[in-house]
Amino acid sequence: MPISHTGEVILIDEVAAALVGVYGKAAPEDFAADYEHWKRVVSASYLTGLGIDWSSVRNVMDMKAVYGGFDVALKDVKVWVMNVVSITSSDTLPIIYERGLFFMYHDWCESFSTYPYLNRCKLEGVIAEID
Repeated sequence: MPISHTGEVILIDEVAAALVGVYGKAAPEDFAADYEHWKRVVSASYLTGLGIDWSSVRNVMDMKAVYGGFDVALKDVKVWVMNVVSITSSDTLPIIYERGLFFMYHDWCESFSTYPYLNRCKLEGVIAEID
């Protein structure tokens, strides 16, 4: 069963159960697998293996949020996560919204300066002189 941000089981109607999720499984199983994946990765790598002092981290950006599983897996760390969904990917923002998480759409063609995206828009150089 899918798990909410607070760990509660979410009931899904029969129509939603027939939908296929982002990773190709039936939507409820896809959603639950995403949460289990991120719970496992965060506990095995992010919390202990990377040497991060989480008490000094306040904000994290998940650049490919899908269902917000990374955010939910970090719930005990007490960090603020911005879940970002590309406008060209599956529209999972309503799911992230229903989980009560922070979110935004973004057009990767105009990427964040720190995101190494290959299919960027053609950029034009602009020079400005300010006195």
